[in-house]
Amino acid sequence: YIWDYTSGLDEVEKNRWLIQKGREFIREDPGRTLRRMAVKFGAFYSPVYTPCGYGRLDKLDGKIVLADFEFDWLSLIGAPHALLIYLGSLLLLGQWRRMNRSQQAAIVQILVWIVVLTGAHLITFGETRHRLPLDSFFMLFTAMAATLRIRDCRQEQMR
Repeated sequence: YIWDYTSGLDEVEKNRWLIQKGREFIREDPGRTLRRMAVKFGAFYSPVYTPCGYGRLDKLDGKIVLADFEFDWLSLIGAPHALLIYLGSLLLLGQWRRMNRSQQAAIVQILVWIVVLTGAHLITFGETRHRLPLDSFFMLFTAMAATLRIRDCRQEQMR
């Protein structure tokens, strides 16, 4: 679709055209934009790798539709890992009051980065591969949650 309209343009012209089309898209139907952002959020944080299959794009009645889609079962391979690090991250946030100020400050800095990167992908492309750099932070959060829990269990045993 984009190639049909941008072939023959240099990079600057192509970028200007794409920015113009993006702004028109948002102005025409802000609700649709918000719905698409929700879908992109789901794809960005999906435990199932996206794209999760293969197909082709066809034009039908002036719209672009996905045809002959086949689910790729290998896209499920990372689901247990992703679910574990998401759960661990939520457990860490649940232990917020038990952390000292320096730990809280470090977590807030990481959370700001996560929010900024997520926001950028909500207005552009939200796919699993773009989220993967954030997984290291979620793993860190999970490790911190486990460490705090182990520390609490040891303190209870010593009492």
